Amino acid sequence: MATVWHNDGKGEQSIEENIAGMEGQIESIESMRYDITRQFSQPAEVLQQHVVHVATTSGMRGEVHAAVYFGFDDAGQIKRIEEYANFIPVGGQDS
Repeated sequence: MATVWHNDGKGEQSIEENIAGMEGQIESIESMRYDITRQFSQPAEVLQQHVVHVATTSGMRGEVHAAVYFGFDDAGQIKRIEEYANFIPVGGQDS
């Protein structure tokens, strides 16, 4: 079973739990753009940096700057995700 870890202090969760958490936020998203800024790979792992530009239906705008590690098993399936993310408000709004 694959595990997901975020730097939010909540510990590890399953992929299913992670997806359920994202599904709970989808209604508030007006738009989202995902820009990969750097990606490194070698057998069984990938390290990626990206920025997600987010606008919500409540008018909040911001960027999530992230570095994500993906580890794969011998069958090529994801076995671990580690995400280090930081939200930065855009337009002088407080977080």
